[in-house]
Parts: sequence; structure tokens; C-alpha cells
Amino acid sequence: ATEDAGFWKQHLHDRRALEEQQQGAET
Repeated sequence: ATEDAGFWKQHLHDRRALEEQQQGAET
């Protein structure tokens, strides 16, 4: 369970960073 939570935490972090990069490119 701990590993699964760590995976999702990293996944959400990467996705959030990716979205921020896309928004920055659009602006």
C-alpha cells in the first residue's frame, strides 16, 4: 500500500509539472 501511494504521489506530481509546462508554453 505504501509503495502504491508513493507511486500515485509521484504520478500526480509529474502530471502537475507537465500541465504547468504546457500552460507556460501557451502563454
